[in-house]
Amino acid sequence: MIARVVVFAVVTAVSVVVFGGLQQATGLRVDIGIPQLAPGVAGLLMLLIFRKDGHPLTWVRAETPPKRYGLALAMPLGINAVVFMLSLLLLQGFSLSSYRLEASALMLLWMPLGALGEEIGWRGYLQKRLNVQTSGRAAAVITGVLWTFLHVHFFANGPIFMLFTTLLFVSMSIVMQAVLADQDFSVLLATLFHIGINIGSLLLVTIVNDLSFMVIFSLVWAGAAGAAVALRREFFFKAPSGAQIASASA
Repeated sequence: MIARVVVFAVVTAVSVVVFGGLQQATGLRVDIGIPQLAPGVAGLLMLLIFRKDGHPLTWVRAETPPKRYGLALAMPLGINAVVFMLSLLLLQGFSLSSYRLEASALMLLWMPLGALGEEIGWRGYLQKRLNVQTSGRAAAVITGVLWTFLHVHFFANGPIFMLFTTLLFVSMSIVMQAVLADQDFSVLLATLFHIGINIGSLLLVTIVNDLSFMVIFSLVWAGAAGAAVALRREFFFKAPSGAQIASASA
C-alpha cells in the first residue's frame, strides 16, 4: 500500500510540474488551472500500470438515489455558506459593503472539468484503494494530506497557515468519505461534491490567503468532519477484512 501511495504522489507531483509549465508556456489564463488534471492523470496511470490490483474506477452507480447527487452538491455549498457568514461576523475589513465576487465566465466553465480531473485521482483511485486496505479515517487523512500539497501556492503564507490548510483538506476528505464510501467512491458524486466546494469557495476567494480566515474555514469544516464521523462511524472505524487485504495486496 505504501509503495502505491508513494508512486501516486510522485506521478501527481511530476504531472503538476508538467501541466504548470505547459500553462506558462502557452500563456493560458489562470482561470484555467490545468494542473488540476494532474491527480486524474496519475490515477489513470496507476490503473494502467497496476492493472492486477483490480480497483477500477466507479464512474457512476445505477442504484444511487437522485437525492444523493443533490446532497453531494448541496453539502459543501451549505458548509461554505456558514464559513462566509462567520467571516462577515468575525473578520475586520470583510463586510458585504466591501465584498466583491471574483469569478469569470471562463473559470465557471472550467470548474467541472477541473473538479473531474482532481477527483478521478483523489477519490476515484487513491481514497477508494486506501479504503480497502486501511481504516476509513486513515484513508481520508492520507488523501487529505496529499490533496493539500497540490495547492502549492498556499505555502507562501507560512507554516501556521499550512497547518490549518492541511486541517481543512483533511476535514473535507473525511466528509467526502462519509458521502462516498457506500457508493464505491463514485467519480460523478465526488466531482459534484468538489464542484460544490469550488462554487462555495468563490464567495471566499478575496480573503483566502488571510490566516484568520483560514482558521475559521478549517475549523468549520473540522466540525462538519466530526459530525460525519459521529453519524457514519461504520465507514471510519470498520477494519478491512482479511480477504480485502489479500486481494488488494495481490
